[in-house]
Amino acid sequence: MRTDLNLLLDCLKCQMNSPKSQKEALFAICSICQKNRNESDYFREIGGLTFVTILAKSTPHAIVKEECFLTMGILAEKSVFCQQTLCTSEIFEDIYSVLAKEESPVKLKRTSLYVFSVLVSNNKILSPYNLDLYDENIHLSYQLWTSVCRGLCACANNPQNDENQELCSSVFPQAKEWLQHSVTPEIVSPVCSLISLIVANNSSTLEYFASVGGLHTLAAVFLQLVSDAHIRIESFKLAVKVTKTIDACIANNFPFSSVLSKYNIVSNLLTLLRLHTLDLEDKLCIVLTLGHATENCEENQYELLKGNGFHFMIQVFTDDSQNEELCNAATFVLQNCRHIRCLAVGTAMNSRNCYKILHDSSYLCNHHMVIIQTEERYKRELKKLLYRTAKTLRVLDTKKWTQKGSNTTSTDKATSVLLSVFLKFYSQSHYENGGLEKNKRRSRRNFSQSEVSYLLDGVQKFSRNWNTILWSYPFLKGRTNVDLSNKYKQLQKEFHPNIPK
Repeated sequence: MRTDLNLLLDCLKCQMNSPKSQKEALFAICSICQKNRNESDYFREIGGLTFVTILAKSTPHAIVKEECFLTMGILAEKSVFCQQTLCTSEIFEDIYSVLAKEESPVKLKRTSLYVFSVLVSNNKILSPYNLDLYDENIHLSYQLWTSVCRGLCACANNPQNDENQELCSSVFPQAKEWLQHSVTPEIVSPVCSLISLIVANNSSTLEYFASVGGLHTLAAVFLQLVSDAHIRIESFKLAVKVTKTIDACIANNFPFSSVLSKYNIVSNLLTLLRLHTLDLEDKLCIVLTLGHATENCEENQYELLKGNGFHFMIQVFTDDSQNEELCNAATFVLQNCRHIRCLAVGTAMNSRNCYKILHDSSYLCNHHMVIIQTEERYKRELKKLLYRTAKTLRVLDTKKWTQKGSNTTSTDKATSVLLSVFLKFYSQSHYENGGLEKNKRRSRRNFSQSEVSYLLDGVQKFSRNWNTILWSYPFLKGRTNVDLSNKYKQLQKEFHPNIPK
């Protein structure tokens, strides 16, 4: 093999006037080096890589230049030493000159972008070069646009580079225009990949993307694709692709989840789960996006509840119980919505009505149960303290008036006033809370409109079997069969005189 490489390098040097022969020699070199990394290093050591670089810059023949770029890309992809050798400002200037010329063939531009993507991929020590790879006056074809996006993706996030992400974010306005005017796979797929990698773990680029209207455009494209997903499998696959981009935008970014809530993103994500049989990767993507959308966003949580999202999450546990990652994602969604019933109150909750609202609620989470228990324990201790203090003050007051009679001073009068106020407060508190001797008595709660409906419906179905009615309907905790009987009698007398007795 090494002998062949030596001969092919000599052929390149001797056939300077024969572009066809040089192209064939370069093709043979690519075939040898692509199969063996050691041969790539050997070709670099004998000066072959340097000669190919010079040939790419000096040759006037487009077919030879194209084959030279392809050879450099393959060598850099196979050998990290070749990659570092090619990471020079001269190489990037050559790539830029090819892209900037309108007369450059499309195939040559794609090959040069292939070299660019190979050089910036997995290369942390690469210095950032200020390359403007997009020119508004150049209308790139679909294939070239794909190559541009791949090159920028590698530059921005392979590995992640904050400076390159900031630089690549300058294409957001153009990318937005492409998405607005075309939803073809050739445009949507590469552009969404580019957006995802530029905004990933970078709040400044994400804010810029939102400021140019990118989130609204992305949501509009997603809705359009979902509406066609039941007809065209191609639209369904693109919708999943856009879902990944939406997830990159809203992950750990609560404000952007709220922005997208008006587009009913959650309902459309649930629609995607219903339409077709999904592979595990796509299903995981959709469930994770649901999790990030419902995190700290009540609007999306209610939308998930109305769209029967809980059923889908439970179905994930049933159908894919062996996939731990997918089950964890479904758990994430359910945990986001665990307080949703507790939050559904008609009035704003504050320190004055908090206890009453929670006490009357049919559904309470563990956190709210702790609040109620703490409030009740505080009231019990307060009543005990008031009782002991009032008893002591009564004794002192009796002794004082017995000893001094009517000869009171101003201090005694002030003390008596304070005592009377305290006793009045105690009496009022004692009366409102039912007294210590009645501290175990149930607090009275009026029947709600829904409970009245349950009661009337139960009487029609089960006659006056109060226990059966009590067990068959979701009455408030603490209701008894006696409560139902008394309420029904009250309804007969006052509100429903036509009810048969």
